[in-house]
Amino acid sequence: MSHHKYIHFLRYFVIIIGIIAFFYFAENNPWVKEYLSQPESIKTLVLSWGIAAPVVIILLQFLQSTVSIIPGQVTTIAAGFLFGPIWGGIYSLIGVTLGSETIYSISKKYGKKLALKIFNPIEMAHFQHFFKQKGNWSIFLARIMPFFPNDLVSFTAGLIGIKRKNFHLYSTLGFIPQIILFSLIGWGLSPDTAQITLAVLVAVVILLFLAVIFKNKIKYWVIKDLRKAEKVMLHQKSHQQKP
Repeated sequence: MSHHKYIHFLRYFVIIIGIIAFFYFAENNPWVKEYLSQPESIKTLVLSWGIAAPVVIILLQFLQSTVSIIPGQVTTIAAGFLFGPIWGGIYSLIGVTLGSETIYSISKKYGKKLALKIFNPIEMAHFQHFFKQKGNWSIFLARIMPFFPNDLVSFTAGLIGIKRKNFHLYSTLGFIPQIILFSLIGWGLSPDTAQITLAVLVAVVILLFLAVIFKNKIKYWVIKDLRKAEKVMLHQKSHQQKP
């Protein structure tokens, strides 16, 4: 198994183990059962932490934008539920901005050698080809498309020499729409509107799930001449491997 495949396998493994552990703990812990049955109690409890509550949300958003293990939509919904659409959105934006800046800076410093150990070269080539077509706007579009992981976009942006100010401008503009959407969904998780909000949430999750499943087909539809670019890259790679 190649290194980048191992990294992706590890990410999915951590997510699956985390989900299993959560449900097992929730099923067998009466304290957790009590709070999960009363969402407002969770909100009161977390807000009682004071300044630590927004710091935790910012850290979670930072983590999901640097290693892409925690789904960003989940943490943004949590932020909207706890702090409302405005402050929840602000805390989320701070976290993802700091995380993206960190990955971008690491990319500028350590470059391609590190990238090839972490990311799939094909995935990187996809974004590079996308950037050639759309320029800086590719960063904005990649942020609102679920099949481009946040860490991959940030790292590749630094790798191909996108200026820092352009990276932050288009990256932030791309993050804002999904942060607004999922913060509002989180804010709507109240007893009065929970059924409607959950219905919207389920629909969004299904769409995201389908987008991830069919990400390659969507890429070929969105990014022009992607198959041709892949063939060129594979041809070049085969020549490089010849003695």
